[in-house]
Amino acid sequence: MKKIIYVLLSLIGAILPCYYMVPFVKEHSFDYQLFIDLMFLNDVSRFFSVNVLFAMGILIVFIILEYIKHQVKFSWMAVLGTCLFGVSFGLPFFLFLKEMSCQKRSRGLLTYQANYNRL
Repeated sequence: MKKIIYVLLSLIGAILPCYYMVPFVKEHSFDYQLFIDLMFLNDVSRFFSVNVLFAMGILIVFIILEYIKHQVKFSWMAVLGTCLFGVSFGLPFFLFLKEMSCQKRSRGLLTYQANYNRL
């Protein structure tokens, strides 16, 4: 059940930012300078931009540390998704990957224990 929730949250986390980004790209193409200028246009936009960028950095560090500790497969996809769509996609997607990894590890451990008990 958790995996389904994480996948749904990932999809929503990718769709919502794109809903607002697509009109900008249609109107201004990929004008990164304008995009950055608008991100830091006033105090409110700077507050949200810095907050989100800092959260992205924290999430990427978290993903890397969890990969080192637990060898979560496809962690690089969560990092890439975080850079492309933001934390709203990256966090639930990484939690999905971690859930899948934990589930496979526990299945492997149960198989090992069952085989060990047969000996």
